[in-house]
Amino acid sequence: MQDPECNLTLDQLLEELNQILESERAAVTRMDSDQIEHAAAAKLRLNQVLASRRQELTPTHEQRMRSIRNSQQHNLILLAHARDLLQNALGIQDSRLLRGGLGRPIVERSRLDLRG
Repeated sequence: MQDPECNLTLDQLLEELNQILESERAAVTRMDSDQIEHAAAAKLRLNQVLASRRQELTPTHEQRMRSIRNSQQHNLILLAHARDLLQNALGIQDSRLLRGGLGRPIVERSRLDLRG
C-alpha cells in the first residue's frame, strides 16, 4: 500500500511540512509533548517522501526547502530551550540523567504536562 503523501505534488508536500512546523512551534510553547512527538513523526515521514522525489525539485522548490530548513532549525532551538527549562524545573543538572546510562534509565521516562 502506497503512502497518501506520494500522490501529493511537491508544492503540497512542502506546504504540509510547513504547517507541521507551525504546529510544532505552537506545541513547544505549550509544552505539549504528545503534539511534539506527533510532529516529529510527521516531519520524518514527509522528509523521506521529499528525499525520494528529489529529482523532481525545481529551483523554486529548492528555495522553499531552504526556508523550511530555517524553520526546522528554529524549532530545534526552541526544543533545546524547552528541554533546558524542563531540566532546570526538575533540578536536573546533568542531561545524561534524562537519557540514562549504559542502556538503563537512571530517571524513568515520564510525561510532565505543564499546560496548567
